[in-house]
Amino acid sequence: METTLPAARSRARKCCGALLACLLALLTFVVTGEITSRIFAGWAFNTHHVCGWELYPSGWNYTATEHDPALGWRVQPSQYRNCYLNHEGREWYYTTGPNGHRRGCDGEPQLVIVGDDAVFGSRVPDYATLPVLVEHLTERATLNAGVPGHGFDQTVLHAEQLAEAYPGATMVVVCTGEAVRLCGFAAYGGSKPWFDLKGDTLRLHNSPTPRIGDVAAWQWTIEHSYLVSSIIEADTGLDERVYMSRFYRAADNDARAVARALVARLAKLKTHRLIMVAVGADDLRREAEANHIETVAVMDGGGINTIARRIARTME
Repeated sequence: METTLPAARSRARKCCGALLACLLALLTFVVTGEITSRIFAGWAFNTHHVCGWELYPSGWNYTATEHDPALGWRVQPSQYRNCYLNHEGREWYYTTGPNGHRRGCDGEPQLVIVGDDAVFGSRVPDYATLPVLVEHLTERATLNAGVPGHGFDQTVLHAEQLAEAYPGATMVVVCTGEAVRLCGFAAYGGSKPWFDLKGDTLRLHNSPTPRIGDVAAWQWTIEHSYLVSSIIEADTGLDERVYMSRFYRAADNDARAVARALVARLAKLKTHRLIMVAVGADDLRREAEANHIETVAVMDGGGINTIARRIARTME
């Protein structure tokens, strides 16, 4: 018994030593891989997000957007920020005013353009956004009311707020195929309001929208680690199992049917003039026309220059 106990302790020490050596080797591998990845990508001293998810609400919630109980999230006011794009070696910047809209209109707007990333101008600098292009073409003061990551359901709720704030302005609502798809989500990076249909009646759910919690340490690591981001963004399925399943949740509805019903709701908006831009959404364009809304049709894949010119022609 006396000889067995020291032998057991010796084996335990050896196991602990081997485990510690494995952990140190793993840590060395991760740190070396991170440094090597950043050096080869020219990102050695970058402390910004390098993960592509930074352009979705999960990242925007603590960079460009803030919680909004009616909309899920909205653009933070009074910001100037550089945004770095993963694997592309370039950056873009955005500036927001005190009213929480992206810069491009001083004073009372004549045009208010509301929508998702296509309006906000993700990946483009302030001078190249859709509302700025429209303002140059029409010579009308134009407000950028785009919010990155918004679905068409959130856009309609936002348009209702804006119609009350700017009753004398022309409201241009931009609807993309992606925004229609997001009507089928109850959470998209962050919790969001959503609708379903009972008969012909729209029912609003998850409103007011609860505030999301602080960013977890593992999420911060993923979004700041070039190595981890590259592995998870690769075609491994890890993005779905590790990340998407937590922050992206489908709603129990028919997204397309809800979007068509939302067009009818949009038609009741009390505004000086209402124009709907349907990008790759012919069924919604037809629904808008049936509800006597002026429409601008753009084929899916049409760039912001095309959309701006179509809007400008409609305003003539």
